[in-house]
Amino acid sequence: DVTYIDEMEELHGKKVAVVKDYAVEEWISRDDPEIRLVRVQTVQEGLEKLQREEVFAYIDNLLIIGDYQAKMKITNIKIAGKTPYENAQCMAVRKDWATLAGILQKALESITVEQRNEIYRKWLPIRYEHGFDYSLLWKIIGVFVFILAALAIRNSVLAREVATF
Repeated sequence: DVTYIDEMEELHGKKVAVVKDYAVEEWISRDDPEIRLVRVQTVQEGLEKLQREEVFAYIDNLLIIGDYQAKMKITNIKIAGKTPYENAQCMAVRKDWATLAGILQKALESITVEQRNEIYRKWLPIRYEHGFDYSLLWKIIGVFVFILAALAIRNSVLAREVATF
């Protein structure tokens, strides 16, 4: 159970699963060598390791995680953060089907932002869980209580000294 992960540095020293030979493996190895990568063969293997708590996190494309989470009926894991990496999805057609490329391009350009958002909502029903770190709140409250107790003791000592005069 973790709160929202804002920075990759929060994963330093932790075991994080990635699919072997995926781009994200190279990016993390290059940018954050302090993360202990656990290389898996498949998305399913990575999510299973996460479910069994063999790794702290699994990093992959949001669409892929959402699809596998639905296929595997996984309910005990959550999307807890974003990476700084962009992984744009693209379409390709054979060179001898250039007409199809033009048709696809026009179709994609005709989709409004609202329609695109609706498509995402329909096919990617994943919500980020931005949790609140209550441990920080308790630390702040603890310091505040300590300061109040110290002031109360100090006032008590001063009151006794004034009373003796």
